[in-house]
Amino acid sequence: MLKDFAEHIEIYGNSIAQPKFAFKMLLSKDNLAVIGEKRNTVRINYKGVTFIKFRATELAEEIDNLTGLVEVTLIGRSQINEFNGNRNVQVIIDNIKLEKKEIRMLF
Repeated sequence: MLKDFAEHIEIYGNSIAQPKFAFKMLLSKDNLAVIGEKRNTVRINYKGVTFIKFRATELAEEIDNLTGLVEVTLIGRSQINEFNGNRNVQVIIDNIKLEKKEIRMLF
């Protein structure tokens, strides 16, 4: 579905807003990366989709300091990222919230 919306970006604009999607995911630090020359871009990989937030210095610092699991709630817009001839779906993050989670073992 994200790919379908991203491939028809030409229909948005002129008072027709691009649709936004909400996601809630439980992630480990392995799914989160701080990238870019200035280390202010955040990339999340989840189930084959890349979520990205540019110019996010505070968020990048928060992610650098994370340990364990984190619940991520975000809102973003779908688009196609084309690089070296490869086309992949990515979601541009508009809003994001991180909440640390603890795993409790019951014995």
